[in-house]
Amino acid sequence: MIDLPDLPDYGKNQPSFSGTLKGADKQPAPKPEPAPTSPDTPYPGLRPYREDEQNKFFGRDADCRVLIDKILVNRLTLLFAATGVGKSSLLQAAVLPHLKSPHGENLDVVYYNDWISPPLDNLKQAVMRELKYSGSWQQEVVYTPSDPDNEKLGDFWGSARFSPDNR
Repeated sequence: MIDLPDLPDYGKNQPSFSGTLKGADKQPAPKPEPAPTSPDTPYPGLRPYREDEQNKFFGRDADCRVLIDKILVNRLTLLFAATGVGKSSLLQAAVLPHLKSPHGENLDVVYYNDWISPPLDNLKQAVMRELKYSGSWQQEVVYTPSDPDNEKLGDFWGSARFSPDNR
């Protein structure tokens, strides 16, 4: 438990104000119209670009190549940068399409970004769903954890027998 020091009680023994603000009787300024959206506009607004918008996403080829190289060479690649610089757009509209494309790496890829729900369970479900959807594994993937309370992600990969032999 962390004890916080007592903070000053703002509001007590403070002067009160009354009256009206100058110009308060005027109508509020009109809200600006939202920018028109059309299929010809490449910018999706504040949300990240999606995989199906890869043809509208450009200018990050060098970042894309570096990230793909790191993903293919390392067992774990962390993409960390300031908020709003385009990490999700880079992944979704450039890296994932290249990794999945038959003209690229031709890999089965799962983009998982739900870290609110229990991540291990939902990640396993997302992997199994993607493998079934892609048709990479012809037989049904059945997974029953031996010790669900102490399970690790590595146990999942081994127990579910995700290997090229299953293709």
